[in-house]
Amino acid sequence: MFKRLFFTSLFMILSYYAHAQQFSYGPKIGLSLSTISAEDNGTFTSRVGFTAGLMAEIKLSEKFSLQPEALYSMQGAKASNDYFIYDNGLEFENVIVKLDYINFPILAEYYITPKLSAQFGPQLSLLVNSKLELDFTYEGGTQFRSNSIDEQIRDMDFGLSGGFEYILDNGILFNLRYNLGLRDFVLAADGGLQGDNKNNVIQLSVGYKF
Repeated sequence: MFKRLFFTSLFMILSYYAHAQQFSYGPKIGLSLSTISAEDNGTFTSRVGFTAGLMAEIKLSEKFSLQPEALYSMQGAKASNDYFIYDNGLEFENVIVKLDYINFPILAEYYITPKLSAQFGPQLSLLVNSKLELDFTYEGGTQFRSNSIDEQIRDMDFGLSGGFEYILDNGILFNLRYNLGLRDFVLAADGGLQGDNKNNVIQLSVGYKF
């Protein structure tokens, strides 16, 4: 229900302003540094990935704009082996939780100066892929395994997104953003992820507005 309402509202906003003179759009691409907040903060370290997608800006006044976006985002984290249930005899060397989303932020944008703006708003995220990658030794041999964990991860996440954007006269822009997940994204803990887990992502990107 919430997802349907979200996309209906987004479609209505874009349709209304699509032919306005104060409407701009363009692509953006960048790097992401993601981790997972858990009950034990020492459990996870950051995973480096990338983000890419499209954005639109709807000018409401000289100082205020609305900026909806659709972004592919590589998220997740590297994890310590004590966060997973496993049989005796296994020794983990490298554990990576890979969570890939399509993020849909709708940001209120305030221009501090004509080129520098602050952005803040809600974000809906749809899961497109989730894997648990393991490097481990067992009985003296080294092995690698990549397992889907789709059944353990919620297919929808919700959070807040905020940051700053600087745009040049030629339309090139630079964006720094922090995404804070508000929803525990784990469905089940048996045999895999466990505890209270939420997404946290820092993104640094460049883009262009037509």
